[in-house]
Amino acid sequence: FLFYAGKPDEAVSRLNKTLELDPNFWHSHLVLSKIYTEKHKFAEAAAAAEKAAQISGGNSQAVAIKAYALAKSGNSPQA
Repeated sequence: FLFYAGKPDEAVSRLNKTLELDPNFWHSHLVLSKIYTEKHKFAEAAAAAEKAAQISGGNSQAVAIKAYALAKSGNSPQA
């Protein structure tokens, strides 16, 4: 909710605390990937999306965000 409320830095902090409690909570990785994409941190976004996709068993949103981040970073072939 913090991300959607325009508080991405606070959201990252809370998401990281969540991941300290449960590193396999894939939804936190997914939201981190969205935040990193918005902040133009495309390598971090792709890594977080990849983690979300792995843990979730291939969630389509995670796969799409990874491809988007890769494309935005200029890595269209891998996207």
